[in-house]
Amino acid sequence: METRPDQAAHQSLHRAPTDSAALTLGAAICAIALGLAIQVRDGHLAPTAVAWLTLAIISASLGMSLPRLPSVERIADTLLPWTLLAGLLIHSWSFLTAAPAQDLRIESIEQLRPFYFGIAALTALGGAALGCPYWLRRWHVALVLLVFVGLGTWLITASPSPFIDVVEVHNTSISALLQGTNPYTITFPDIYNDPAMYGPGMVKDGRLMFGYTYPPLSLLLATLGSFAGDYRYALLAAITIAAGCIAYARPTGTGVIAATLLLLTPRSLFVLEQGWTEPFVLMLVSATAMLSVRRPRLALVTLGLLLAVKQYAVLFIGTAALLPLWRDEGSRLIRVRAIAVTMGVAAVVTLPFLLWSPVALFRDLITTQLHLPFRGDSLSYSAWWAAVRGQEPHYWVGFALAMAAGILVFIRAPRTASGFTMSFGFVFLWFVVFNRQAFCNYYYLILGCMFASVGMSTHRVGPAVAHATSASRNDVTRTSMSVN
Repeated sequence: METRPDQAAHQSLHRAPTDSAALTLGAAICAIALGLAIQVRDGHLAPTAVAWLTLAIISASLGMSLPRLPSVERIADTLLPWTLLAGLLIHSWSFLTAAPAQDLRIESIEQLRPFYFGIAALTALGGAALGCPYWLRRWHVALVLLVFVGLGTWLITASPSPFIDVVEVHNTSISALLQGTNPYTITFPDIYNDPAMYGPGMVKDGRLMFGYTYPPLSLLLATLGSFAGDYRYALLAAITIAAGCIAYARPTGTGVIAATLLLLTPRSLFVLEQGWTEPFVLMLVSATAMLSVRRPRLALVTLGLLLAVKQYAVLFIGTAALLPLWRDEGSRLIRVRAIAVTMGVAAVVTLPFLLWSPVALFRDLITTQLHLPFRGDSLSYSAWWAAVRGQEPHYWVGFALAMAAGILVFIRAPRTASGFTMSFGFVFLWFVVFNRQAFCNYYYLILGCMFASVGMSTHRVGPAVAHATSASRNDVTRTSMSVN
């Protein structure tokens, strides 16, 4: 009798180390809480946002630290499906009770109908995910992703020119690259007319004295999106691919509802509107985790791309040791070759720009970042401490906490796809909460990693799902009717 591909993958997951229910529950609560934290003031400092952030940190830390005791697992197993379904309804309600983005060109409520329809459809599809039969699940996931693509397209059309320097920098850099000019040697207008936003010496005569501030791979991916008329279509594709990896990683409904929760995060369209590049990172984290189980050789490629897509990604290179793909490498020589492939991929996409102008590249990617000022409006404990005590904490606190979190994940995290994604987000979370700048885009990446951990977990959701799903469908129906 022939084994279906998804059955083979499921069997391989069970041969590997398994994830605990506590770890999965901790990741789920953390992701939902972070989504609500960045909803309060679009990722800026506020007492309520700090409270949600604290809940996220506590839940993730407990999930990573709690011993794997039968009593703890039973409690977590009971709470997990209810947590996912509650998160689905809470996120949906939060999405519908606030503007989905900041710079929408909306003149009447009629223009918001596609948005309302899309949120209602995602809520209904997410609520049905855990009870969806196997033969229908593939098309169920495809429909979820298609609805979000429609939502994202509506958003980009409704907000064609958001007022943010990230969009200005990308549009100018892409135009320069397509014209054959090195984007790391150009300058940009200061659209805020506020030199304090960038630090001493960074603004002169109304121009920003630096070039493109992201690695070359981010620019190349954004340029691909620009061929569709707006580079943010590349970000839309990245979010969709990340959700697809989460949903298809396991042959159960848990991945589908986790992916839907990612798409229903109240500020997901806001992240897309503002043009931040964290979706590229999330796409590569999710793809690497999924491929590490299904196609380990391809995972080496996406891991190399992950290391090259943002400066901070290299800070968490140690979490790559948690990927299950290393268990398949039979000898030290093969491991060395695998590492060489990963580093080679990162070098291939970066080296041409380094040779083009090494000084400019180093200045824009490294030196400029070091000159960024402390932002008192950040959603972080650093900003909260500065507001309460009147002084900024030392910059090394974030690095020290990230290092401590890294040690914890090496001791406690399972060597699984779920363990890798949660560890990446967990270490980054501890780094961000004491960073000089911490805004919506960073937390969106972290919550995305947490949802990826939930969706890729080898823990099987308990029998409470059937009853929870039935109740959720009734709630979803009421939500859809109220929207219409």
